Amino acid sequence: MNQVLIDLRERYDVQFSFDDELLSEFIITASRTFPKLEEAIKFLLKNTSLAYQYTDGIFLIYADKRKKKYNLKGYLYDIETNESLPYSHLSINEIPQVSDMSGGFSFTSDEDKNLHLQASHLGYFILDTVLNTKQSHKLYLQPAQTDLPEILVSDRMVQNFIKIGNEAGNISLNHKIVNFLPGNGDNSVFELLRMQPGIAASNEQSDRVIIWGSYNGETQVLFDKITLWGLKNSYQDIGDINPLMAKYIDVEKGGYDARYDGRVGGFVNITGKNGSKIKPVFNLILSNVTANASFEYPLSKKSSLIAAYRQTYYNLYENESVEPLGLNSQNNSRGATNLSLVPEYQFRDVNLKYSYSGDNGNSFQVSLLRGTNEYDYHFNDGRNDQIKKSKNEDSEQFGASVSYNMQWNKGGRSELFLTSSGLTSSYNNLVEVSRLRNQLTEIRRKDDRNTNIVEYKAGLRHDFNLTKKILVQTGMTYLYNKIEYSEDSLDVSTMNYDSDFGRLSGFLQNKISLNKDLTAQIGVNLSYPTLINQLYVDPRLSLSYKFSETVSVNSAWGIYRQFMSRSIILDDEGNRREFWVGADNEIIPVLNSQHLVLGTSYHKDDFTISLEAYQKYTKGHTRYFRNRSVEGITIGKSQTYGLDLYLKKTINKHAFWLAYTLGRTEEKFEYGKVQTFQRALHDQTHELKFAGLVNIGRFYCSVNYIWGSGFPSYDDLQNTIVSEQDYSRLDASIIYKMKPKKFKTEFGVMFLNVFDRENLNYFDSEQVKIGQETILSINEKTTPFSVRLFLRLGF
Repeated sequence: MNQVLIDLRERYDVQFSFDDELLSEFIITASRTFPKLEEAIKFLLKNTSLAYQYTDGIFLIYADKRKKKYNLKGYLYDIETNESLPYSHLSINEIPQVSDMSGGFSFTSDEDKNLHLQASHLGYFILDTVLNTKQSHKLYLQPAQTDLPEILVSDRMVQNFIKIGNEAGNISLNHKIVNFLPGNGDNSVFELLRMQPGIAASNEQSDRVIIWGSYNGETQVLFDKITLWGLKNSYQDIGDINPLMAKYIDVEKGGYDARYDGRVGGFVNITGKNGSKIKPVFNLILSNVTANASFEYPLSKKSSLIAAYRQTYYNLYENESVEPLGLNSQNNSRGATNLSLVPEYQFRDVNLKYSYSGDNGNSFQVSLLRGTNEYDYHFNDGRNDQIKKSKNEDSEQFGASVSYNMQWNKGGRSELFLTSSGLTSSYNNLVEVSRLRNQLTEIRRKDDRNTNIVEYKAGLRHDFNLTKKILVQTGMTYLYNKIEYSEDSLDVSTMNYDSDFGRLSGFLQNKISLNKDLTAQIGVNLSYPTLINQLYVDPRLSLSYKFSETVSVNSAWGIYRQFMSRSIILDDEGNRREFWVGADNEIIPVLNSQHLVLGTSYHKDDFTISLEAYQKYTKGHTRYFRNRSVEGITIGKSQTYGLDLYLKKTINKHAFWLAYTLGRTEEKFEYGKVQTFQRALHDQTHELKFAGLVNIGRFYCSVNYIWGSGFPSYDDLQNTIVSEQDYSRLDASIIYKMKPKKFKTEFGVMFLNVFDRENLNYFDSEQVKIGQETILSINEKTTPFSVRLFLRLGF
């Protein structure tokens, strides 16, 4: 620009006054003719932040700080149900963006002209369009799978259910894929999660999500921003999330940005459906396990209500057996006699959600949930001495969230949210030994444990585009927790923990698109726990670079802290149990972790490959130990490193994918004979997962296979690994979708653990001392071979 004005000055004898360095930043390329010099000046300054003033024959060129900004605003919806599409990926004039939880987006431009937009969401066709900045836009995406009255539109849902490798440590999942997989049922959310790389599948527990070697309680699961604490149920085949309510799943395995705090493991963010705003919708799923129904009712063209209810409708389990791992603690020999187990189980949960979307892009949501389970069993072992054991576990989980999203006229988005959640549980365990010779009965164990957890959270977040290449995100949250935990043994109180604490946190980060290929995200998270009265500053950094349309690399690094964690209690019989504690930095330290993630991915046509390496170092793990001679608390540290590999290939309407994780989690505690790093109890070196789905007409045939090298089992204060049984499970399903008429109907049969592999659940093992040198070690089996029939109706 400066050279152009100098040329005009010399050719037309006109005077200019300007900042040479400022104008040199503006590049001008034009070939036009103007009748007057002043019109030429107006044209040159038109699309810049510069203005001019003509005084006494001199053109004064200066930076116009009042230069108008043009804002593009809009929302993304499902064209069939009017459901909002959260966390959709957009490209606006080749600048990457992501929509918010309500599907909203905004973009700031210096130019008052049409902007090129591409929008994509898992399971939907890409929208490619041009939009102006003069109004707020409602954009509708077409699902990749659609049932029409008279014809069957072949779907590509199986090809479009996952996004991986775009950001370090991130996986995005479309929950609709579970309609075609063996996990279709009451635990479909966690069945889908466990088939992804880096998420442990061998433990088969929906209330214990292990991501990249994280300890129990270090990964947070959220549903509509509500913290889920986990309901205990046998076989873990009924998840906390009703599959009829789930819409979108976002997983942060590690190296996540400054918006996330309070955990040193990972995050699983599940967004619930809003409900149809077009017509009433009813869904019913009947199986030989549960009855599940949902009803969506449009209150107006802008608001809707959705409700779902699920319940087991008969005693879920037949007589089962629990095999003792060993009857003698000295030689660890396996017992030949199985123990008769008669469990009684009942589960039910309910969801209710109201949502409103305004014409101006603002939205309002209220989400409620409640779930309960009752689990009881007893067994008798009649040999020389008769052993009677009974266990009762009751749990109730509840939660509520209110959120309001607002689009500002001058660009930017704000979100205000309030959440509450809690868990109450009780555990009763009784072990009696009857001596047949003298008819005497002795109570060996009588344990009672009670847990009560409450959480309240309030937060405000705001995103705004500083320029078209810089997105600024900021927010503040206040969180309050109360924990009550008590233990009684033989009617004597052994532990009574009661704590309440608050935490104020905030974050600030910039997402900078340096060019269309290179993106950097720099942020910081601040936390101030009231129980400690200390400010913690945690920096976060990530980089993403696209070498081409098919190859990209990404990396992330950050510091993370956790102020509420699950601690383990170890007793002299080798039993492990967990309870929540709050950090005070005197007895309970703050968990402190450092993550480093490096990854690369290749996407072309129907083939995807992603490779990701990770390293985590964590300090502040706590364990309580209690035996005859001493009791106390020990502090430990852990180090985790590994590699995730993911391959996906689609052929026509068929899809196949493989996930493999090579990892190691080692820990070191101050208590015990070994003072060096050794394998953690949840460490597994190898885990391989394969899934395939074949679509032939109206039939969908699928198979899942999982193999794990096993978890270590220690004896004698965890000094020696005595067993490491590998894990293996094959599931299969066949689904038939009838021609859609008035009702949408599906029939299906699922075969779980086809080869009836006797995998053991070491996480819920129990040691019962029945003599001076004899310990009965009980491990519950994971899912046995079973057949699940289901019928799905929708209209």
